[in-house]
Amino acid sequence: MIDEILKTVDEKIGSNLASETGVSRDSIPEALSVISDTVMGKAKSYIDNNQILELKDAFLSSDEETKEGFMTEIKNEVIEALSTKMNLGTDVSSKLTELSVPEIIQVSKEKLLGPDGKVTFMDYPKLFSFFKSGGKEVKSGGLSGLFG
Repeated sequence: MIDEILKTVDEKIGSNLASETGVSRDSIPEALSVISDTVMGKAKSYIDNNQILELKDAFLSSDEETKEGFMTEIKNEVIEALSTKMNLGTDVSSKLTELSVPEIIQVSKEKLLGPDGKVTFMDYPKLFSFFKSGGKEVKSGGLSGLFG
């Protein structure tokens, strides 16, 4: 599932990412993968540490301060990951993160939840299984997605 999401993001904004950051167009899919892996790892750590409500708020809250705190935390981890794995500078990594994370989240919501991207209680198991599997699986229905 995450491969499909990243492919869509690459098709939508890959050329713009390359022109805005100076990263070669051929390297954009790798950068998106590093960014996604980092965000997924962070989300999984929230779930593993029983911070499910905090994770939900980070993505769905109308409180900008809550979202901002999570995004700052993610941004720092993504910049470090891009620097380490792709040898990109802080400014380039920051710009890639700033431009791509909102798009990755938006496309993920559309693919997982439908065109409106709205989350209902019935979507929680699907979302948790998605995050716990690093984006590889989406189990819908039942509590297995929450605890399995």
